[in-house]
Amino acid sequence: MTGLFIGPAPCSVLFSLMVPSNPTWQDRPIPDLILPPVPSGGLERHMYQPICDAVNNAEVCPGFKLMCVANTRDKEGCKLRPDLALVAEDVVDVNDFSVMDLWGEVKPRRDGDAFHKSYNSEDIDLDSVEKIEGKSADCRGQLISYAAAAMSRQHRVFMFSFAICGKYIRFSLWDRAGCIVTESIDYLEHPELVAEFFWRYSHMNAKERGFDVTVQRATPEQADQLTDAMETYIELSRPRNMEFLRANSDPTYSTYQLCMDDEEGKLQYFIIRQPFWDADSANGRATRAYAAYNITQNKLVFLKDCWRTEGKDIMCEADIYKHLLDCDVPFLPEVILAGDVRVDGDEQRTFCDEWSKPDSFPEWRLPCKPLRTYVHCRIVQELAYPIASVQSSREAVQAFRDVVESIKVAYEVGDMFHRDISTGNVMISKKGRGVLNDWDHGIRLIPDREPHASRTGTWQFISMALLQEPDKSHEVRDDLESCFWVLLYVSLHYFKHNGRDVSFSLGFFDEIKERKVAGEAQYQSFGGNLKASLLGGKELDAVHWECGPLDQLIHTLARLWKMAHVLDDDVVSLMGGSQRDILLSALDKVSIVLDMFDTALASEGWKDKDAIPDQYPSVYQRNVDQAIAKEKTGYIASSVRESQATALTGGATTSHASRRHVATRSGIPQRYQSNIRPTAEQLAFLQGLAIPKTSCSTKRTIDNVQAGEYKANVQLANLLRSLIRLLLPSNRSPDHLSLLLQLPLLPGLHAFPPMPARHTLRECLLLPHSATVT
Repeated sequence: MTGLFIGPAPCSVLFSLMVPSNPTWQDRPIPDLILPPVPSGGLERHMYQPICDAVNNAEVCPGFKLMCVANTRDKEGCKLRPDLALVAEDVVDVNDFSVMDLWGEVKPRRDGDAFHKSYNSEDIDLDSVEKIEGKSADCRGQLISYAAAAMSRQHRVFMFSFAICGKYIRFSLWDRAGCIVTESIDYLEHPELVAEFFWRYSHMNAKERGFDVTVQRATPEQADQLTDAMETYIELSRPRNMEFLRANSDPTYSTYQLCMDDEEGKLQYFIIRQPFWDADSANGRATRAYAAYNITQNKLVFLKDCWRTEGKDIMCEADIYKHLLDCDVPFLPEVILAGDVRVDGDEQRTFCDEWSKPDSFPEWRLPCKPLRTYVHCRIVQELAYPIASVQSSREAVQAFRDVVESIKVAYEVGDMFHRDISTGNVMISKKGRGVLNDWDHGIRLIPDREPHASRTGTWQFISMALLQEPDKSHEVRDDLESCFWVLLYVSLHYFKHNGRDVSFSLGFFDEIKERKVAGEAQYQSFGGNLKASLLGGKELDAVHWECGPLDQLIHTLARLWKMAHVLDDDVVSLMGGSQRDILLSALDKVSIVLDMFDTALASEGWKDKDAIPDQYPSVYQRNVDQAIAKEKTGYIASSVRESQATALTGGATTSHASRRHVATRSGIPQRYQSNIRPTAEQLAFLQGLAIPKTSCSTKRTIDNVQAGEYKANVQLANLLRSLIRLLLPSNRSPDHLSLLLQLPLLPGLHAFPPMPARHTLRECLLLPHSATVT
């Protein structure tokens, strides 16, 4: 967010935006507030509770309470924790960013302040409100990460926060365009300003506090509807891998109902939970993708929530799809509903950008660059399959061939560029054909267009030319080259090849460097050199795919882009500049690439269903694959399979909430749920199922007991004890262990493993560690 901060604004400017519509909010004076001084020891943790007590006891924020959350963790998995949080009075559990109305950060010393003090004479020559020296950059990074986490887990138009450094405090207002920060004030000398901030905030309604009022908490019944619809869709989609949707069906994540106007002005309602794609930034488009349950139509759909950039030459995504359909562009997603989010007829839009204009508030604002304007929008589509669910190399190539045709017609007939070809946007229809999704970055080809100062696209798949020259205008060949990089990525991940044998590295996808912009204080990201080296060297030549037609297509496309971009000067001189111009002109016609795909598809040697699990999985994907593998082997019992897979595919498997959920879905009584954290193997043993690839000692013990070869049951007793310690609170007496026989989780223990006739299961469980039974 470098360059996106505006300020330092006088508190009166911020208060002018915090005027509650409730006419009675000024009926009584703001209570006095006395804030504590910084502790003599200077320890940050000693400041938390005294500040909370002062605000709460003064009753300057009725209906809310300020709480210390520094020692908690967000139960939804982001692992961030601000120091303080303002929450509604009835909130008990604050391990969750979704319940924080606003948050605060505390530093014991003023040198941790992320911004310059004020707008007076001592700072008048500064070129930005952002401090660079000392601990300031680290502190600012913290503030940005908290804002990103809070706005990701909530549905917000804007959000307030505060930061305390020593005896100084400043307030901030965040939206998707940027952040307004106030001057730093001495809260010991001016506690009335702090009191006024909280007083105004507590009297504003949800919309005035920055909440998106088109979104409300869902009821438990609606949450169950979404879960059932998700599970049904996953089962009906098999054998395609749609397990990533399980992250969206984790009941421990907050569930919401949102509404949209259809073309007739009637409201349609959707149930959403955890997005399977989320923004990791406090500013920008903030795209979130959901599998949503359409209550009105009683079906599962795709819903994208984002903030589109507003500009005179920029079309909204809804209008882009209308334009593309008018131009008969093929292989587009099926749009059900699209439009800007409105409340009482007004668009939800950013306003920090208004404060960044050159003629706005010059008397207090330090220099800043003009910010972009963003407008909140949503689009609903029929669900399509992600490219990661591809079943064969031919199906993958067919999908990319269809995407190339979509690019071709959009460019030649509709004068449109897509500008974000990526693994998330190349999809497969239910008929097994390609779908080019997510046209919100699309732009109309207009003569003499001014190039944008920043490139657009998914970094790993942006063309070499755009990575190397960020100010270059986008061309259709950039979209075509992105198709090659996405195809290469998918082929490396999901089809057999010898890349590991020849030590092939995928680092070229993620190469990113920074350089200072000439004459400015800004830095610019660039890359593409490793991609050029890959095509110009021998590394890719050594990689071969098991599927012959796929292998030939990839190397043919690689040679094409080598000729277009990375030929050295000697080759260009031999070939002649005019020949290269002819090649680039042919690429602009797109047909040369489309012909390569058609030739490949017409060739012999394609393999049937040759897709394999991801060979270079991310941590998240590895968890998904583990859930799938365990379900296929059948050794996670049906009563807990859904919950365990959910935890593996997106839930925090070590959290108390996740363990409680597993326990609840398994039917374990509440009194036994305090310390549940069984592994898959332990669950399998307790269910009396086969345990493939388990540890030799455990497997041997079970095999021997089943065969009746053990006269002594010491090992079995110890094994059961180790499992029980994970399933029961440590303060239970041995007599309570016999109650395990009554738990629905353990039906198989009545008969499995078979026990010697002279000893009951209870007796075996209660054996001393040193006992030997004959």
